[in-house]
Amino acid sequence: MPFTDFALSVVSNLAGNILTVIFLALVAFLAAVSARKLSILKNRKPYSQMIVDDPALTSYFCQHSDINTRYHTKSRFKNIIPEWHIEFLVEYYNKLTGSRSFNGPCVRLDGYTVENDCLTLELSTVGFYDLLSTNMTVFPGNVRYSGFWKYISLLSYLPGYYSVLAEYKNKIFSGKDDPEFPEIIGNNRLANVLAVSAMVMDSQGNTLIVKRTSSLAISGSIYSVASTGTVIESDLVGEKGNVLSRAAVREITEETGIIPDSVRILDIVLTKQKYQPIALARCDVADLKSALLNTAKAKDFPQEVREMYILNMSDVKTFFAVLSKAELSPASAYSLELAFRQFHNISGGEFEIMRRKRFRNIGNYKLFSEWKYRSKVITTS
Repeated sequence: MPFTDFALSVVSNLAGNILTVIFLALVAFLAAVSARKLSILKNRKPYSQMIVDDPALTSYFCQHSDINTRYHTKSRFKNIIPEWHIEFLVEYYNKLTGSRSFNGPCVRLDGYTVENDCLTLELSTVGFYDLLSTNMTVFPGNVRYSGFWKYISLLSYLPGYYSVLAEYKNKIFSGKDDPEFPEIIGNNRLANVLAVSAMVMDSQGNTLIVKRTSSLAISGSIYSVASTGTVIESDLVGEKGNVLSRAAVREITEETGIIPDSVRILDIVLTKQKYQPIALARCDVADLKSALLNTAKAKDFPQEVREMYILNMSDVKTFFAVLSKAELSPASAYSLELAFRQFHNISGGEFEIMRRKRFRNIGNYKLFSEWKYRSKVITTS
């Protein structure tokens, strides 16, 4: 081979390799940018700044426990996103999270009234895909993204996703940065599927913390209080409790096998991750360790729970270490705050002073690691 042909071959191969490296670097850069853009809400603010509540509801639950419901066979919700876009979004979220979601019926919070010391919830039925295509799409901060290479595989979906987001976000919602609680609940273009976040606690202050599996469509791989899930139609009727307490008991039993002795609703809030109404419930048991004996037999335990831990409210240093270092959903972190305040009989202002002081503790990561090591009671991994 003549020297000129050899040199040309070497230069061509070198140029090809350089172009390949540049292309891969560009792909990696786009993936990183997409990761940053999609998860911009994640951990952007402390959990205390991610909670949206209605003072009227908060005040009501401090003094009362009765909840009435009024079910509407025809929901006020109107999904303005076309069917083909909904199918695309479902496929995108399934690919993103590695889950296989289905369009099961869910209970929507159409509205509520607090009159004459009585809370009435206006409820109707929508589909789970309505939640994915509205609340989850307009406010995508609670979707889990499972690694760099996942972004690479999703690059082909991103233009379509951003196109839907750009087209419908302002149509569904005015784009106000910090909407009020009544604005979200009164928006009939958001699915507003009602959920419950149920914690389990015994008289000694032992509280159950779980790490959820990565296969969940929403909030996979994070730490949370015992159980979280949507209210379903079967929760609307029952001999005991109200719709929210029945949903809390069902979720707790299905995911942990625990049968609570009593249930108390602490509040109904929204989080700025997806502005979905969440009822915060506290489920009491006599002894948490004894209550966990039937966990392995729980219906949804292997699919929902990866690990279980016990956090004691009397261990103040460890409590704030877990609150600051564990990747908790805002609703779970706020539930823990409410339980801690009740256990120690302190006000929100007193708790905030403790939180600000102890969140800056340089030893929190060590305390958190030690707590995980000594407090793990169950694992499915």
